[in-house]
Amino acid sequence: CRSGSWPRQFQPGAGADPDTAGDHRGQSNVNALSDAAADRRTDADADPVGLADGNEDDADANRQARNRNADRSAVGLSDGARLAQSRLGVAVARSAKPWAFARGRSGREWGVARSCGIGSDWAAIGGDMRVGISLTSFHATRDVRAGASWMVERAAAARDAGLDSLFVGDHHVMPAPYYQNTVIMGRLLAEWNSNPAGCLFLLPLWNPVLAAEQIGTLASIAKGRFILQCALGTGRDQFGGMGVNVKQRPSLFEQSLGIVRRLLAGETVSSEGRFRMDGAHIAPVPPEPVEVWIGGSVEPSIDRAARLGDAWLAGPELTPEQARHWAAFYRERCAEYGRTPTCVAIRRDIYVGDEAAQARAIAEPIIAAGYRGHDPSASTFGSVAEVADRFAAYGAMGYTDIIVRHLTDDQRQVRDSIARLARVREAVRTI
Repeated sequence: CRSGSWPRQFQPGAGADPDTAGDHRGQSNVNALSDAAADRRTDADADPVGLADGNEDDADANRQARNRNADRSAVGLSDGARLAQSRLGVAVARSAKPWAFARGRSGREWGVARSCGIGSDWAAIGGDMRVGISLTSFHATRDVRAGASWMVERAAAARDAGLDSLFVGDHHVMPAPYYQNTVIMGRLLAEWNSNPAGCLFLLPLWNPVLAAEQIGTLASIAKGRFILQCALGTGRDQFGGMGVNVKQRPSLFEQSLGIVRRLLAGETVSSEGRFRMDGAHIAPVPPEPVEVWIGGSVEPSIDRAARLGDAWLAGPELTPEQARHWAAFYRERCAEYGRTPTCVAIRRDIYVGDEAAQARAIAEPIIAAGYRGHDPSASTFGSVAEVADRFAAYGAMGYTDIIVRHLTDDQRQVRDSIARLARVREAVRTI
């Protein structure tokens, strides 16, 4: 389905991860640290290349080593068989829905999420487990119009499958086509419905006024809620190409997030910190509050998500055991900060086959080739029933949202898998 190809190192499964979630998510926030304190939190994480909070590229090996040391509890994927009920014969019991937490709006004042009335007891309040999609923005094709059209077709397929949310990533200074977040999302929203949509922003690489203007415009175009996913980002090529000091990522991120939230709330902002501005304001402002999901897969970034975010987005490289451990850690940190998250989301790289053997035939060679440097157990593939079973296991760990990305970039295979996700969603939505 392609009219050309790029070298293997830029193709799916080659190891580098240009489209990953990053270390998902200011001096302007009551919970923000000082610049020096924020930067020291990353330095103290004993990352030899200074990318401790990263979720991308050359941080993968360092992060995975840290996560393996942090595996303090184990969960078998088969646990989901006891915890989900589906029309597909996946035997499961209806539980107290440990993953369902209060859903509140982002607070307008200083960007602090409001408590939703259940305090820090993490009581389950019911609701559906959600399945959304993050479309791959990196396409190793020389036909750049084809890559853009694949994304449009996939957004329409996700809408038709009834998926609960639509996202795109953020990356810069790429060796092959990477469709930039705000522009492509503007096009994708024409295909989307009123379900939530959003973009990832690597905030240290963005002027916060420009980021807020883009978010405000996209939120005005969207038919439903707009979600800001945000991250530190990693990669010396990316930061060097954008002229940003990679060692200042934490303080840049925290100050930028505070400024962006104030601008989105309609405030006029002046700043003398990392970002200098005088009397900045934006229009349009979003028609409703923008929810902030902060991603990451190591202790400092997850603590930051609990301290500053409305929600946490776990990275796609986490194994099931690591996902369970860090979900528990996130709940502990939210309780410490007196915060009630709107959701707890996890990225999963997946393929849903028409049967198990067909899914293995497509996914296993990609994973065996060293897919993005991830541990093989971090990927999810199989029949509809098998994928539903594995998703249910994450629900049992406390995750409310699974945001999928596809292992394969073959357009027909991706569209077929998205169509089958409709049945997966029905299988897990009332666990």
